[in-house]
Formats: sequence, C-alpha cells, structure tokens
Amino acid sequence: MRTGHGTLADAMVVAAVLWHLAVVYAGGWGAIRTTPHANDFASFYYAARVAWRGDDPYVTASLHAEAKRDAARSRTAKLAAQRPRSEGGYATSAGLPRGLAALASTRPAAEVPVPYPFLYPPAFLVLMGWTLPLSLSRAYRLWFVASELSLCLALLCLCRWWRPLGRGGWRFVVVAALLLPATVENHIWGQMNLPTLALAMLGLWLVERAPSAPGAGRWRAVAGGALLGLACHVKMAPALFVVWWLRRSRVRPALAALVTVVLLSLLAWVVLGLDIQKRFLLAVLPRLFVGDFNGLGVPLDSPANQSLAGFLQHVLAAGAGQPSRLVLWLASGGGMLAAALAIGRRPDPTCDPFSHAASVAAVALAMLLIPGYCFEHHLVWAIAPLALSAIALDRGRLARRWALPVGASWALLMLPLGLLQAPLQWKGHKAALDLMLREARLAGLILLLALMLWLAWRQPSAAPRSGPTAR
Repeated sequence: MRTGHGTLADAMVVAAVLWHLAVVYAGGWGAIRTTPHANDFASFYYAARVAWRGDDPYVTASLHAEAKRDAARSRTAKLAAQRPRSEGGYATSAGLPRGLAALASTRPAAEVPVPYPFLYPPAFLVLMGWTLPLSLSRAYRLWFVASELSLCLALLCLCRWWRPLGRGGWRFVVVAALLLPATVENHIWGQMNLPTLALAMLGLWLVERAPSAPGAGRWRAVAGGALLGLACHVKMAPALFVVWWLRRSRVRPALAALVTVVLLSLLAWVVLGLDIQKRFLLAVLPRLFVGDFNGLGVPLDSPANQSLAGFLQHVLAAGAGQPSRLVLWLASGGGMLAAALAIGRRPDPTCDPFSHAASVAAVALAMLLIPGYCFEHHLVWAIAPLALSAIALDRGRLARRWALPVGASWALLMLPLGLLQAPLQWKGHKAALDLMLREARLAGLILLLALMLWLAWRQPSAAPRSGPTAR
C-alpha cells in the first residue's frame, strides 16, 4: 500500500515531468524552431567545418567568415528555390525575373550567427563530423533531440546505479533533473553538457556496479573507462573522475580512459592534421590556465558567471579589463582543494553506499569550481548532488536538522537566475546585497559541496532507516 509520502512523491514526479514538457518543449523547442542557431552550437558547427576543410578552428575570425559564407549560401539557395516569374514571357539568364535580383539586394540580410571562440580538443571536431552535410538549423534541431535523449540516459544510469540507496530515490533524481533551469539552458544554447553527462554517468555506472558474472566486471571496466575517456575528450573536466578511480585502485577503467584519449588524439591527427593538434596543445590549452580563453569576450566577473574565479574577480579586481592571474590561481586552488577532499578518502568497498555516492557527487561539484567560467548550462553536473542530498534526508542518512541547508541549496540552484538577481536592478541596494545576489548559484554549489563532503567522510552510527518513499 502506498503511504501518503509516496503519493506526494509521485505527484511531485508528475508535476516535474509536466513542467519539463512545458518549459523545454514549448520554450526550448519553440525557440529552436524559430531560431536558426545558437552561438554556442554555432561555434561547434562552424569550427568543425573550418577544421575539416583544413583551416585553423581556433582562429575566431575563420569561424565568423565561415558563418557569413554560410548565410550567403542560404540566401542564394532560397532565391534559387523560388519559382521564376516571367516578365513579358521571358526570365533572366539567372533564372530570376528582371528586377528581382535588385529587389533581393535591397532586402535586409539574414541574421548571421556570431560563433564564440572554440576552446575544445580537436577530437571533438572529429565527432562533430556528422554536421557537415547538414544545415546549421537542421543540425541544431537534431542536437536538441540528442541532448534530450542524453538526459534520459544519464538519469537511467543514475537511478540504476543508486538503487542500493533506496528504491524510491529515483523520484528525487527525476525531480532534480527536470526542474533544474540548466536543462533548458543546454537545449536553447545547444551546449554539449548533457551528452557529456550521459557518457560520464554510463561509464561510472558500468564500472561501479557489482559484476553479475565471472569476467563480466572486467569488460564493463574497460567499456566504462572508454566511455569516460570519450567524455574527457569532449569536455576535459570529467578527468577528475579518472583520478577518483585511481585513488580507489580502479586501474583498469582509468587505463582504458587514458588509452581512449590517446586513440582519439591520434584519430584527430589523422583526420584533421598535426597542426591543429599542436595549436591546441601548445597555444590554446596553456593560455586557459592564465585567463586567456582564446579571446572569449565575456568578463570574468559577469553576473552570468557563477564560478569561484568570477566571485574572486568581483571582490579583488572588480573593473579590471583582464582576468587577474592571482584570482585564477586562488580559484583553481580552491577547486583543487575541494577535489582533493572529495577524492582523498579511500573508502572500503563494503562501506556505507551513501559515502560512495557522495564522493562521486562531490567530484562533480569540484568540476564546476575549478574552471574560470561556470555558466547556467554547466549546472547539469549538479543533478546528482541535488538528488543525493534529498535522498539522504529522506532515508535518514542526514538528520532532520539538515533540512534547512538542503532546502537552501535546492532553492539557490533551482530558482531562475533572473529571479534571484532581479533586485540588482533596484536603485539604492546595498553592496552586500549585490554580492549575495550575484553569487547565489555559487553559494548553492558550495553549500551542496559541504553536504556531499559531510556524507562522504562521516560514517553513520547506525544503518539508515527505510524511508517513506521506499517500496
């Protein structure tokens, strides 16, 4: 028989699904149907076209030139597709009626995408080769579908992986993922965080779940490590999970991840050439550590940037034109300290499953603190920590007195950023209020990280109780 709490939890799941359908499909998909591009996805799309043509994708001017050529080709194709109307029984030699070309030249030019600087490894451009025969608009819509399917895969892996925490825990995973504003932000901007999240969660689940047959664990370790290696080559931050494996003596999946990265690099060398590899490794990658994000024009202390570096830049070097190296080193040091605390404890395989899950979740949060930029779409990596905090509270792994910090972390990460920062538009607000509102997301991440570290390092005095949502 269902308890009242179980019925309420099911109602929350239904409400989250309806909200997701309304916001993502009516808002996100609606925006995609009426917008031919997003600057983030346009960066991936045009960088792939430039690289496969043999030019340098890390030169932003090349991306802009390719975007202009693409827009010109689209205008020409639309004009050529129009049925020619004869004037006096004859059409022009170009297949267009007399005067139509002049009329077309007076029309406003189609919107030209403005791709952001490309920052990612060359192997990602090889994986984006599927976009070459497609228009930007069609590739953008297919990416939406792929991202939504990736979200479903990531949630499925997380729910299966965390079944030992309680069968009712899947509800919190679904609610956290579908209510998080970062989900729709990924769709609208065409970002790659959801596919990368799916690769990482699938790889971790394959490695960490118990083997069901002799020898099966060995192949799952290789497959899981290869999937995480693929995620690392798309987005470098998941490499922290490889370090987490090494700390737990999971050598086989860590080695598989490393071999996958090497093989993908060799594939990019064969397909795109050695010059692009050298350009990324010797010019682009080293500059990321000193605040030069390949010419990215977004200020480090922008209110949209919720990273630790953005906070320190706002406090220590507000108004500076360039990112402060001191700020970047302090932020990276803070993120690495968080990663060390998450990775440092080496639990016994038979330890409390909450400690194991919280260690993974803390690593995911550390991934968000180390880079110089942390925008809204990056926060999909907080899905697992958010869900785990609620599961731990429901199952008794966290005492009831922890309900306030858990609720605060959910509110700071779930409420729309525009709503949280709306008072910044008010006149006469205090500087302290300005700082609190600007860094609301960062405060939520740090609070959630503290909860995860507490769960990871503190063994329970007694077994967690059976929660009301367990079946």
